[in-house]
Amino acid sequence: DQQGQPVIGATIIVKGTTAGTLTDINGQYTLQNVPPNATLAFSFVGLVSQEVAVAGRSKIDITLTEAAIGLEEVVVVGYGTQTKKTLSGAVSNVNEAALQASVAPSVSQRMVGKIAGLTSRITDGRPGSTNALQIRNYGTPLYIIDGIPRTEGDFNNLGPNDIESVSILKDASASIYGLLAANGVVLVTTKMGKSSM
Repeated sequence: DQQGQPVIGATIIVKGTTAGTLTDINGQYTLQNVPPNATLAFSFVGLVSQEVAVAGRSKIDITLTEAAIGLEEVVVVGYGTQTKKTLSGAVSNVNEAALQASVAPSVSQRMVGKIAGLTSRITDGRPGSTNALQIRNYGTPLYIIDGIPRTEGDFNNLGPNDIESVSILKDASASIYGLLAANGVVLVTTKMGKSSM
């Protein structure tokens, strides 16, 4: 790795085949009968995958670098924020790009399928009726929009283009909000103007 330590259990595969192996405790590996024009694919969880042409060599050493994608992503938790890599509670996050990828008319409907344990149902069959979110089927969660407790209707009236991110707090992660958070918390951060001065 970048610190010069051996990566134990990294996967090395001859690209386009099923031939492969894992690195040992010393970060070493052996592959038999590799064609001189083959390409080796190196991968390990949390590190950037690499592909290297054999080019007739019998020994190939590489350095795998950290995959920083997603590790620094900021998640709103209670009255502050945390990065995903330091987060240990049951918190899920939906960012603006994920919400924009859906064509559903309401924010509640756009969140369906993007967070484990989150369900959405239409409260009745009348035209224009809103969707109700439930976290782990416990009932109506507490909605906090830009730090202010709001109703489910306020949440559903938000335009999808106005939302920067939505965090879902489950179980003990929601306890900072007390008894009202017994069914979980939906934390919404809306887009705000920034000074150009």
